[in-house]
Amino acid sequence: MTAGRRRLRRAARDIGIQIGAFVLSMLFFLVLLVLLGYDAGQALGALWDGSAGTTRALGVSLSEATPVILTGVAVWLAAQGGLFNIGADGQLQIGGLAALVCVMLLGLPENGAVLVPVGLLAAALAGAGWAAIAALLKTYRGANEIVSTLMLNFIAAIAISELIRGPLQSETNPYTPQTESIPVAAQLPTLVDGTQLTWGIVIALAVAAVVLLVVTRARSGLRLRAIGLNREAARYSGVSVPRYWLVAMVASGALCGLAGGLVLLGLRYYIAPGWASAWGFQGVLVAFLAMRTPFLIPVWGVLFGMLSSAGPVLKGTASVPDSVVTMMQTLPVVVLFVLYAAARWLRGERLASIFRRGEAPA
Repeated sequence: MTAGRRRLRRAARDIGIQIGAFVLSMLFFLVLLVLLGYDAGQALGALWDGSAGTTRALGVSLSEATPVILTGVAVWLAAQGGLFNIGADGQLQIGGLAALVCVMLLGLPENGAVLVPVGLLAAALAGAGWAAIAALLKTYRGANEIVSTLMLNFIAAIAISELIRGPLQSETNPYTPQTESIPVAAQLPTLVDGTQLTWGIVIALAVAAVVLLVVTRARSGLRLRAIGLNREAARYSGVSVPRYWLVAMVASGALCGLAGGLVLLGLRYYIAPGWASAWGFQGVLVAFLAMRTPFLIPVWGVLFGMLSSAGPVLKGTASVPDSVVTMMQTLPVVVLFVLYAAARWLRGERLASIFRRGEAPA
């Protein structure tokens, strides 16, 4: 069998496993609802109505998917070099903050052709700068990037919370901790009339496609993946591991910051407590779900967007609590892990030997 056919066969198998994981996770979720005493038919109807039952619902799903796609690609990008960027949430929030400050406080003309690009550029640069802190600590001090990026999430959240209660607090509503809304000229244009869907989804998909192509096809991407596979061998062959680590983590942060800018300019329009949903953490889940098949990251992003969009309808129509809705969003990860572990077990690879080699079962 040729190498090309082997790759196609492996890709087809991985796609089948991932489709099976999503279907099984939804079946498990419905079974769980029945065991908890909820009406499975009503819940299934709420899932459809809230995610894709109407044009408006589909628009909300794709809007929710926009930041998940970018943060998923960002985490996957860092992982190709052996880095774990768990700080996507903080980088997204810092990016949104930078976009808001640029379009509101720099005295730029209220022209969409100026405000939107400047806001998105500021968001990407801010996310890159925030990720660069962890990248420099990792590269020059040997600090664990998982810990540093996770801690930076909390710092970002606390800093933004203080800012919206102080210097950035709305003057028209001084009793509520939130900022003013951005100018209408700075808001991304709507893609489909009557929905929340903006051109942000197009930007996210285009950027994701470029990043995936560069990492999987370009020479620099090959070197980055070589570092992730065997750092010492890559260093011995002349690859500058510190430089690639810096570039990978900074680019990952830029993608997360851009996601925050798209949310701020195309979905939320102001910052208040809870303005950023768990898109950064969902991006981490999506990245690891599609780690072996990165071209499926946009697909998983849309699926997670649909689950997020359906959540409020599930709670309102079927009275399903938040904890169960959160479980629905994490079940695909658990099921996929089990399926990959089972596939390796059937091929004769015992889990004990897998862990002794330092590999993950998925």
